[in-house]
Amino acid sequence: KRAEWYQTVSPIMLERSLERTVLANGSQQLAQRRIWVMPLPTRFADGQALPRCDSAYEDDEFADVADVADTSVKYTQRPEQRIALKRIRGQPSNKAVIGAAVELAARAEQDGLHVRKQEGRPVILHLCYDAKIGFNSRAMISMSNWISMPRLLQDNQVAVYIDG
Repeated sequence: KRAEWYQTVSPIMLERSLERTVLANGSQQLAQRRIWVMPLPTRFADGQALPRCDSAYEDDEFADVADVADTSVKYTQRPEQRIALKRIRGQPSNKAVIGAAVELAARAEQDGLHVRKQEGRPVILHLCYDAKIGFNSRAMISMSNWISMPRLLQDNQVAVYIDG
């Protein structure tokens, strides 16, 4: 008999944007901001049964990585958002994702839409359909899986946010 049931959700989303970071010497540097979005299964939508949203580690495991300025984990209810989407086939490399997003933003602007930008570049949302995140009955992340698929079946989407 099965002792535990798991619910998986997909896509996992990665939002990428640019922001200026102030360095210790007071100068500024352009830095990437990455937000991983892992949707909850609908059975936990009321938020009542959610565990504390903290790390199991005493210390931040990324604190000694020079390129990582800050980390945090939190529950957030995202507002309704308007996005333009483009499908990308094959391996979702940085080059493929960024290239598709820049092309998509240019087309959206040609159509008269206002694309959300930071530091002059579009804010990118990568929808990873070949990744799954699993939750157990206690609403805790219990597994994550990046599914290896043949190139023909690799299917992801890139989006840019549309304001207004």
